[in-house]
Amino acid sequence: MGEIWGVLEGLGAMCLAVLIFTQSFDVTLTPQGVIVQGVGGRLMEWSDITDVSVEKAFGNRKVVLTRIAGKRVRLRAPQSYLDRHFDEKFQAIYACWLGQYPWQ
Repeated sequence: MGEIWGVLEGLGAMCLAVLIFTQSFDVTLTPQGVIVQGVGGRLMEWSDITDVSVEKAFGNRKVVLTRIAGKRVRLRAPQSYLDRHFDEKFQAIYACWLGQYPWQ
């Protein structure tokens, strides 16, 4: 009986991993803020963000948004190990936050 539960636990963990890793975590920039998909498509307004920075862990860089309340939100995209245009995308996010992005 213990073997069956072990197998079922393993299958459950694999299903959860598939759900997590197949979910889209796109980031959409708008003049009003950044929309993070995969978290309910929520809009974080630029006026609620106090800092846009890059965090490096295990050789991978991610964009981090710091909100007024101090909460840090690590964006799932872009990531430097998955995207060779990471630096350009970070600069676009940073320019949007500063209000300097050419939206035309």
